[in-house]
Amino acid sequence: MPGPALSSEQYVDQLGMVCPICEDTRFVYPTSSYKITGRMEDRFVVDMEGSDLLLLPMQCSECETTWLDNFVLHSYSNLKVKGVEVADA
Repeated sequence: MPGPALSSEQYVDQLGMVCPICEDTRFVYPTSSYKITGRMEDRFVVDMEGSDLLLLPMQCSECETTWLDNFVLHSYSNLKVKGVEVADA
């Protein structure tokens, strides 16, 4: 089994959307078929361990690799109620 071609740091430096194994960028996309413990919200998986981490299941169809992109929840923006913008509290 091959090791990763990219470290996590290198992956982030390339802004993701590249396969960490084969480095392909053409066939990398989020997948909704990946199963993980947690609550599915659209395509993101919420980390139920109490952290503010959001996980996005990814896959490369070129080399059939799957992984999770990790995002830290920072804040919200563009808050609207019935189309009307609401000031941040």
